[in-house]
Amino acid sequence: METRVKKREQWSRKIEYFLAAAGNVVGLGNVWRFPYLCYKNGGGVFLLPYCFFAVLCGVPLFMLETAIGQYGQEGAMTCWTKFCPLADGTGYSIMAIQLYSRLYTIVLAWAFLYLIYSFRDPLPWTTCNNHWNTERCVELTSANRTAIHSSNLTVNWTFGNLTKSSASEFWERGVLSMSQGIDEIGSVQWELVLCLLACWVACYFCVWKGVRSTGKVVYFTAVFPYVMLAILLVRGLMLPGAWQGVVYYLYPDPSRLADLQVWMEACTQVLFSYGVASGTVITLSSYNKVTNNCYRDSLWLCALNSGTSFVAGFAVFSALGYMAHEQGIPINMVVESGPGLAFIAFPQAVAMMPVPQLWAVCFFFMLILLGLDTVFAGLETITSSVIDLFPGQMRRPWRREIFLIIFSSAFFLIEIPLTSQGGVYLFQLFDHYAANGACIMFVSLVECVAIGWAFVVMDLLHSSGVSSTHYLQTYFSHSQGYFLSVSMATDLRNTFFLFFPIWFHVQQAEAIKLVWVAVVGDWVNLMLKWLLFGERPYWWVQETDYYGNSSQPMIEQFPMTCETGPGSPSGHAMGTAAVYYTMMSSLLSTVLKKDRHQIRRWVFVAAHFPHQVITGVAIGILVAESLSRTQQFYEAGLRSYLLTSLLLLSLALLLYLCLQLVGIDVLWSVEKARCWCRRAEWVSVDTSPLASLFRNTGTLLGLGLGLHYPLHAHTNRAVFARRSEGIYRLICLSATLVLLQLFDSAFRPPVNSGALFYLLSFCKSATVPLATVAVVPYCVTAALTYKGEALL
Repeated sequence: METRVKKREQWSRKIEYFLAAAGNVVGLGNVWRFPYLCYKNGGGVFLLPYCFFAVLCGVPLFMLETAIGQYGQEGAMTCWTKFCPLADGTGYSIMAIQLYSRLYTIVLAWAFLYLIYSFRDPLPWTTCNNHWNTERCVELTSANRTAIHSSNLTVNWTFGNLTKSSASEFWERGVLSMSQGIDEIGSVQWELVLCLLACWVACYFCVWKGVRSTGKVVYFTAVFPYVMLAILLVRGLMLPGAWQGVVYYLYPDPSRLADLQVWMEACTQVLFSYGVASGTVITLSSYNKVTNNCYRDSLWLCALNSGTSFVAGFAVFSALGYMAHEQGIPINMVVESGPGLAFIAFPQAVAMMPVPQLWAVCFFFMLILLGLDTVFAGLETITSSVIDLFPGQMRRPWRREIFLIIFSSAFFLIEIPLTSQGGVYLFQLFDHYAANGACIMFVSLVECVAIGWAFVVMDLLHSSGVSSTHYLQTYFSHSQGYFLSVSMATDLRNTFFLFFPIWFHVQQAEAIKLVWVAVVGDWVNLMLKWLLFGERPYWWVQETDYYGNSSQPMIEQFPMTCETGPGSPSGHAMGTAAVYYTMMSSLLSTVLKKDRHQIRRWVFVAAHFPHQVITGVAIGILVAESLSRTQQFYEAGLRSYLLTSLLLLSLALLLYLCLQLVGIDVLWSVEKARCWCRRAEWVSVDTSPLASLFRNTGTLLGLGLGLHYPLHAHTNRAVFARRSEGIYRLICLSATLVLLQLFDSAFRPPVNSGALFYLLSFCKSATVPLATVAVVPYCVTAALTYKGEALL
């Protein structure tokens, strides 16, 4: 019995999305990084660059990604196909960042191990009588602190050279069992392995049923950290010396604003804290209803995130101020960032409070929940992306659960080396060089450019194009025949069946240039079609609300504008502009007896929207001008023609296969053409991009064969020996045009078989220049020769 493919899920309640998104953006960085950066970079002055980048970068990017997910209704990897397939690699970059981010699960394992030890009395990081302690250990007891201060000894409690605090030794020797360096991995710490396994199991069950399970879990994991933070904040502010810590936290130092590093750290903190360029924002919002007010949600979530960071600073620095007050040392000797704050400095502060076990449990439980939300949001991002990439296979019963088990098990095994004695060095290596701030900034920039191109630029150009085209067709309806004739004249196949034969029998060098610029120009056009994913004007009008999705054509269609290939920029304009540019520049330079590079040429082609025509003409002229300055093309041997034809064909097919592998169907326009084109016979394989590719490469190869075929050399010698060379060329030209038109009309490859059609089109196109260059001139020469003597 065939199982049915499930539909994509949605949040059952809006509050579930809000809590999941809040849990994702409010993480460990809000607690252990922002307060330290604020203290380090000028106190309250740091809020100025932070708010600057939050308003100009963080909030807009967060809104952008929320809108992308909600509008696209797909995960972070596949959503880009709908917006801008040229930026489809953005999704894979996001997946790479997420895969590296899975290594941060080890931080949850450390916090979980601390949580377990927090139930002991006394707390293990407050004493020096444990098996991991050394002779340099100094306990965190009042008696020891009094003895040290009375003997005027200065002790750095976290990084002292002569002594070390019991909290430092517990972290370095009790939890991590740190080796001497990264080259000494050492043995695995089995307590950490079990904690790591517990964290992966918790992450699995948080997302194993999709948003159905995640939506229920976040009611606890997203709300409870705020309860713990509020408790720690109130308790911290009531401790002696707390306000000393708050002053250090916010004391302004305006001179720090002149340091560029302060602004860079503010920007990096905003991007990391808001969770942009990691795919989680896109994924969580993709489960929203399309009509959800995502802008309001984004503003509230951004405000909540920044507010949490600011308030967490009070909780952290009030505790650190208390610890500095109790030890009688400056607060800058106890301030740490990252793991040093979470696992050394803050545990010391907690140990000095009454009932330290209670506050230790609250703190580490808060850390676990803050990290857990972010970790399982990333896991959901990866899972949803894979499911959206293979919906037919993955949206079936139990496929999601099986994938999650395999993925979680694999990364659990990968992270086991991080639990070894040298694991912390490996973690620092990945933390510094892997998915760092530069990667986040680059992906964010690509997202902005991609969405700006796909919507802002293209919508503006298409809207203006529709207006101008509709105006021309409305008020110049009597010129429809003219537009149609121009559209037909711009068909690139005229180059091979009409222009090339004429120019070959007038100026052979210019005729060879025509083929080269036509083939290369159309090849560039094909690559841009597939990469830019441009819409045909008619389909864009019908499938947007520009004309209210009217079923009646608002823009008149021609057969040429209904071909089954994307049209931005205009292929008609690009290929034909290159050919016309070459012909007109050659003609004018001959007539005016001037260098062709000193002549200004104007080419008018009307095929698509004005902006597409302008773009196509510009690129076509650029291609023609570039090739005209490269004489090696026109003096190439048969081997060069063969290799060039194979290279152009191979590169195009390779791009086609690569796009197919990543889920982009470059022939997507066939269905649109069948839906909107007025006449079904206008839609055929003959108008597809692959058809022009095989035609062009076949033409280039046929030209090379013709130019280097012995018949061509024999005919050239016969021409120069004739008295009436002009009449002879006129006869060859007439015969060539007649035969080619008959050949084109009589030999039409069958369109019902794609592979056979492409093969026969290749052979037919190769025959045209071969007949023009060698076969027809040889036959005419033979016909005009009688008993070895030329008749003309």
